[in-house]
Amino acid sequence: MKRIIILYYTQSGQLKDIVDSILKPFKVDENIEIVYEKITPELPYPFPWKILSFFDSFPESVSNIPCKIEPLKFDSNQRFDLIIFAYQIWYLNPSIPSISALYEQKFQFIVKNTPVITVIGCRNMWILAQEKVKNLIYNAGGKLVGNIVLIDRSPNLIGIVTIVYWLIFGKKNRFLGIFPKPGVSKKDIDNCQIFGETILNDFKYNDFSQLQNKLINQKAVKISSGLLIFEQRISRIFKIWAKFILKSGNAGDKKRIPKLYFFIVYLILAIIILAPVSTIISAIYLLFRKNSTKKDVEYYSNVFLNFKKNN
Repeated sequence: MKRIIILYYTQSGQLKDIVDSILKPFKVDENIEIVYEKITPELPYPFPWKILSFFDSFPESVSNIPCKIEPLKFDSNQRFDLIIFAYQIWYLNPSIPSISALYEQKFQFIVKNTPVITVIGCRNMWILAQEKVKNLIYNAGGKLVGNIVLIDRSPNLIGIVTIVYWLIFGKKNRFLGIFPKPGVSKKDIDNCQIFGETILNDFKYNDFSQLQNKLINQKAVKISSGLLIFEQRISRIFKIWAKFILKSGNAGDKKRIPKLYFFIVYLILAIIILAPVSTIISAIYLLFRKNSTKKDVEYYSNVFLNFKKNN
């Protein structure tokens, strides 16, 4: 009997739907046991969010400050043949509960010498978050063998409107009847079982050496060069803001509320004014850096870790 553990955190349930779709081919095999482990924060993050609590999670998300989570329930004395780690993106970083689980000794014990596949459900920017997850998995002795990313296919600025609508009101319908539905489409979620069939084949033969190449060919990961550059720039700005807000206290501290409102105003202005300008600048940048950008896209699409990029 082979055993797989799914470690995941989801607020809306979308990520669980993605994982379930990937695992459909596995569930008909009686020789495979699947263990689900939901990450549960001691103080739950609300869904739908209240506006201030949504932005209050920003500094800790960007700084990768963990929260307290309920004890993980799986039996760490039993070996797993595969770990699937499914996580959300918050402010270009792994969600706080997700990264908190990676710091847990119980997880670090089972991940050692074990193949790991990451599954991401997000709006459209995930690359730098995945680098942090890669680091934690490799540092714990795990073997990252695959990565699957599902995104909201809406244009960037439209996606911002629809995702905020979903997060604040909890409704996954067409905002005002004219915007596209937020999140990953049902069609994309249903199609995930194709990835599951590929994983299952390699799982049966205990050979994941070519898994990510196969997943890339199936478009399980697709990177926009423009968004890659955009994400790298935004990440630097987010770090500055996070440090600025954290100086006024920890999560929930009323002393940092004025700075949070200041950040909200900045973010709105940046989306309206700076985002279009940055898109044009990124396009010009790409004209002169095609080769280096192509190498970056190839690297971030894969699962190996370049320590020089992370130091």
